[in-house]
Amino acid sequence: MVTARRVEENLQSTPVAISAFSAETLQRQGATAITDLQGAVPNLNLVQGRASSNSTNIYIRGIGQPDALQTFDPAVGVYVDDVYYSRIRGTQFDLLDLARVEVLRGPQGTLYGKNTIGGALKLVSRQPDQTVRSQSSVSVGNYDLFEAKLALSGPVSDTLALGFAAMGSARGGYVTDPVNGQEYNDKHTFASRVALAWTPNDRFRVNASADYTKDKSGLTVGQAQNSLTSAFGPVLYPVPLAIPEYNFRTTTTPGLPNETRFEHWAPPSRSATTSPTACR
Repeated sequence: MVTARRVEENLQSTPVAISAFSAETLQRQGATAITDLQGAVPNLNLVQGRASSNSTNIYIRGIGQPDALQTFDPAVGVYVDDVYYSRIRGTQFDLLDLARVEVLRGPQGTLYGKNTIGGALKLVSRQPDQTVRSQSSVSVGNYDLFEAKLALSGPVSDTLALGFAAMGSARGGYVTDPVNGQEYNDKHTFASRVALAWTPNDRFRVNASADYTKDKSGLTVGQAQNSLTSAFGPVLYPVPLAIPEYNFRTTTTPGLPNETRFEHWAPPSRSATTSPTACR
């Protein structure tokens, strides 16, 4: 099931150019970050933004934004649980406890607004229910990589369910400043999310959630692909000197999407009214 047209529909019955990935598919593909979708979706190009550890340059069908400028509206809209991210800074997501990812290709302005000329990228979190779930993982790797993830959810009562997910990731930098030893292209992030679902009956449901992200990664810089030795001067280093650590970012998002289902007001495929309310 997907929600490309703001209602739950079967993927094959949705008249939209869409690629969808369930949580199981993401796990099989080894996708742990949003940039891991690169190569898995036609016409989609995802790269980490220049000079920023938490922005993503997203292109669909050749339309996108090359720089993380606060004064520019993106051409590809990013939505987390239907909450819109108005700038590409802060969109370098780790895929934490998701139900699915949907990539909508082509203009989506009718349902998603003006900033979706190229398309839309939707991340849908796993909502808690009456089923007890738990998942954890620990990853280690080169450059002193250490990453831990934990997700728990289950019932509090017959009508109330609670979910919690958190992750922490640390990795050394790929580039070291030869002058002061400062590392760049490193990773030091922490993220958490709490979700609450209240379902008093089978026609009404309230999902309340809040997420927190802290990114203390250093500056992202380029790496030399060949010799940069000048014929009449010293080696040109790819790391500029005396760059301030301005790239720290903390994000907190409370959200309250409400869903009401009516039995007789519309056909089954259109019998849900959803009202997302969020503050970022």
